[in-house]
Amino acid sequence: MKKLILSLVIFVMFSSCAYAKTKVSPIQKIKIKKEIKNYDKLIDENQNDAELYFKRGKLYWAINKNNDAKTDFRCAYGINPKYEDAYLYSGLVYFFDDELGWAFEEFDKLLQINPKNKYALQMQAYIYFYFHDYKNETKVKKILAEIN
Repeated sequence: MKKLILSLVIFVMFSSCAYAKTKVSPIQKIKIKKEIKNYDKLIDENQNDAELYFKRGKLYWAINKNNDAKTDFRCAYGINPKYEDAYLYSGLVYFFDDELGWAFEEFDKLLQINPKNKYALQMQAYIYFYFHDYKNETKVKKILAEIN
């Protein structure tokens, strides 16, 4: 029951932001696969372009190729260690794959770069809540309140 409530809260939170994952139609899936092939070629030509890996990772995630998405997000922040969105999206993929420990680590890496990233803080608060760590959840919520 708690997981259902947590999922609902996260859905509401992310449905109104730029990081929301939307349902993909079969036609969109075909287009996305073509885009991925284009990114494959671009990456072959520009293997040190973090943005290309990040964009392809988002496309993989859109069609539920989550392991490929995680790999691309890791490549993106491996090339550019300050690439905040790569850590955030990586954390989100882990989160929605129920790999909460890994998700927490990705959000933590992001917070080391930007301690005021509200999305990473919110996700960490939800993970603390899920594991009944209300003391740390409260600390994170206080930080969020200070930021807002």
